[in-house]
Amino acid sequence: MDDGSGSEAEEMRLPLGQRPEWADVSPLEVDDGNCVVAVQYSDEHRAALSYLRAVLASGEKSARVLELTAEMIEYNQADYTAWQLRWLCVEALGADLESEEAMTDRVLHDNAKNYQLWNYRRKVALKRGPSCLRRELDFIARALELDDKNYHAWSHRNAVVAGFAAWDGELEFVDTCLKKDLRNNSAWQHRAVVVAALLAADAGAAAASTGEGGVRAAVKTVIQRELFYTSALIAKAPRNESAWNYLLGLFALPGCAKHEMAQWPQIHQVCLDALAAVPSCPPALWALADFYACIAEAAAEHVRQLYDRGPSSVDSEPAVPPDLGPGVAALHAAVNNACLLLDGLTMADPIRSMYWVHRHQQLQRLAGGWQALDVGVEEGGGGDAAGAAGAGDGMQDAMQD
Repeated sequence: MDDGSGSEAEEMRLPLGQRPEWADVSPLEVDDGNCVVAVQYSDEHRAALSYLRAVLASGEKSARVLELTAEMIEYNQADYTAWQLRWLCVEALGADLESEEAMTDRVLHDNAKNYQLWNYRRKVALKRGPSCLRRELDFIARALELDDKNYHAWSHRNAVVAGFAAWDGELEFVDTCLKKDLRNNSAWQHRAVVVAALLAADAGAAAASTGEGGVRAAVKTVIQRELFYTSALIAKAPRNESAWNYLLGLFALPGCAKHEMAQWPQIHQVCLDALAAVPSCPPALWALADFYACIAEAAAEHVRQLYDRGPSSVDSEPAVPPDLGPGVAALHAAVNNACLLLDGLTMADPIRSMYWVHRHQQLQRLAGGWQALDVGVEEGGGGDAAGAAGAGDGMQDAMQD
């Protein structure tokens, strides 16, 4: 796309039917048919579109088609067909990729949230290779200066650093963005991508050198670091759902499982601190309910294993093992705490009340399977039950206004 000056620009503005280089092409006119609301093309745009339809039908990939796509993009920067045909021409002709970058630079200034622009720029960058990394990061930085939550710019950054495995410095970049705006959900999402990639690399190296123990150590180190980081930002804005979603997402990292959340008492404390600062804070209630649900699921699995290993009775049905009581008590205590929180959420976050009711029912079914067993649990339960119930003491106070 030229700069719009000189005789070339004047020639470009001539109707395509008057340009000698297009004399051998018969345009395919746009037929609006019986449209209720027809697209209001200008005469020039309609004429250019007719020639675009003709070259699409013939499959031509040439320099003149490349120029035609530039004109079509000037008419409509969101014209996906024109962008796609342009890329096919660039690949077929081996066109200069630097000039393509320059074209996207110009479009960025007009519309920084153009889907087609970013899709095209990504193709160009990945085609050019790692040598263009610095230029791409600068391009993204210009877009984020206009809007630091520009989804397209963040997605492009994800794609570029992943494509070139250029993860170094990304955590620092995200930290800078979150210091400016700790509610920037795109920055939190990018941090999750970066942490997962770095952890995968560390875990792979640990597996090769020290085996499974090294992998678990690598996962633990990352969880500890990210819990500390996220907790500090939650303390500054307890209602910020972006930070809470990130915290819960840590247990979807490679080598980790959601139920392992129950092994991290720091999460329980973060939730209580948030509820003390902001009573009935919905994301804190949600996270704490998830924490207790994980305790309940772990207890249910433990009880199930004990029951399956129990001695057989005369009728070949497993007898109830004598040590089942504390596990069942812990299960019920955790379910009760989680359900209490979910009940609170139906009032604190009524827009999702049906979901909270659904979660409540799920947990009741989890506990209900062991409800009828005669396991000889005394009031107060075993040690595990007392711990699960005791952990909820401060929770109930914090939930009250």
